[in-house]
Amino acid sequence: MSRYISTEERKTWDGMSEDLERAYSLVSAAHFKAITELDHECSKNARNRIGHAKEVLSGLSYLCKPQSEWTGGDSEDPANFKVRAPHISD
Repeated sequence: MSRYISTEERKTWDGMSEDLERAYSLVSAAHFKAITELDHECSKNARNRIGHAKEVLSGLSYLCKPQSEWTGGDSEDPANFKVRAPHISD
């Protein structure tokens, strides 16, 4: 099980997760363009490499997202939650 993290560390992990989500969106757009707008034979290698980058980034933003844990009590009170390091840190 992963360790608890500070608010500052959570912000860093959240930022990385958002960056990876944007990277995935950009690579997905590039992959779509390579498929739909480039000559099929000439772009085969590029499509494959971009597709591989897309596979690598797929789901990575989720793995970098810190995990909230309810510690009991009023679920409306943020003090009753702790934050664990993301799944990727295990």
